Amino acid sequence: MTTRRSQQAQNNDIYPARYFKASRTYDAWVHLTCSDVHALRAVRGFEGQQLLFHRNHPIRFVRITGPINSITDLSARFTLFTIDDSSGSTLEIKVPRLPAEIADSPECPSNTAIDNLNVHTALGIFDVVVDDIVLDIGTVVSTKGIVCEFRGIRQLDLKRIKVLKTTLEEARLWANMSKFKNDVLNQSWVLTPEERAKLDLRAAAEEEKDRRKQKEWAVYRNKKAERKRLAEEKRREKAEKYERRRLREEEKMNQGALI
Repeated sequence: MTTRRSQQAQNNDIYPARYFKASRTYDAWVHLTCSDVHALRAVRGFEGQQLLFHRNHPIRFVRITGPINSITDLSARFTLFTIDDSSGSTLEIKVPRLPAEIADSPECPSNTAIDNLNVHTALGIFDVVVDDIVLDIGTVVSTKGIVCEFRGIRQLDLKRIKVLKTTLEEARLWANMSKFKNDVLNQSWVLTPEERAKLDLRAAAEEEKDRRKQKEWAVYRNKKAERKRLAEEKRREKAEKYERRRLREEEKMNQGALI
């Protein structure tokens, strides 16, 4: 059981967010088991960022591999299927479906948010098709997505999917996952003082670059606004000049009419 003190100690090991890009997990599809996903930690201060932690490794994108053990036509908005990778837990995979007005467009590659996955429904028909392969119980898939929650239960919001056609493909993925765990995840992420100093300098340089861009953008906006003001002033002066001339001509015509 994780005590409050040990949890606090783990949270204190989390590096500031400015260092995350140096992590091997932050911008990667991290291959985990279903049990691993349920064990990922949410850390105070990073709420709403779709960011979880394994030890002190920041994780945004997750890869799950395994056979499907259920497929559910949840609603017109979502389809669910569940992966059981024999890790002791299962994980629901959420497939966002597109509204008919978008899905029926010729430019739309599928009727879901995943280009190579289609959901076919009709009276007595419900098929989930990936690359022309109909998913069924026992189909082994490799999925990539972002961890989300529904009623306190973690799910994977699907972004990419591939059907594994051979046991060799599956074994290769599991071997890669095992190696990454041994090399990276099973140890805490450590940055040396030199690495942190280098990252601090890089972050400071990026912040300065952003400040310059914002300043340049502000100058551009001000110049654009000034040009617009001058143009409007010029149009107004022209309109006023035209109106004065019109009034003089009208006055002359009125005077001539009185003779």
